[in-house]
Amino acid sequence: MFIPPRSRGLAIARISLAPKSASTFTSRQDGQSMLDIMPPDGRPPMEALVRNEGQGWLLPRLAPPPWEKFVPEAWRITDEADLRWILPRLCPTPFGHFKEPVHRRNAAAEKLPRTYIRCVQWPNAVFDRYAEAARQTPGWRYRELATSHIPYITHPNQLADLLIEVIE
Repeated sequence: MFIPPRSRGLAIARISLAPKSASTFTSRQDGQSMLDIMPPDGRPPMEALVRNEGQGWLLPRLAPPPWEKFVPEAWRITDEADLRWILPRLCPTPFGHFKEPVHRRNAAAEKLPRTYIRCVQWPNAVFDRYAEAARQTPGWRYRELATSHIPYITHPNQLADLLIEVIE
């Protein structure tokens, strides 16, 4: 997770969090890609964007609407200052990020403590399913943030506090 420099605790979170969260429920099975776990109806629009606007390899945005519409509606970032900050920073991402499967090769990493942070003001049945799995799976801690999907933009201090709690 990228935490912008305006968030406090950046150095601690970036250095110390990685060993504590070696995997997530969004890539739970060895050999799965992001496309494998997405709802099936989400894949065709993304593939069309890659084909029609992304030169066959870039995903220009996550959905057909432009970022100016998608960000407030989907991610619920509505504060004008936050929108002015995030919109110019959004850029295409290689579609391989969604297509490439994850392969777990370090058995020791499976034994590290893990934390699932659910941003509860962003309704999403897929993330709710992962949250429930985290609650019920030994070795996982479950935490909530009363934020939308992008807490490092909308609530950086609360996120930093929670990340520090997780790594301590």
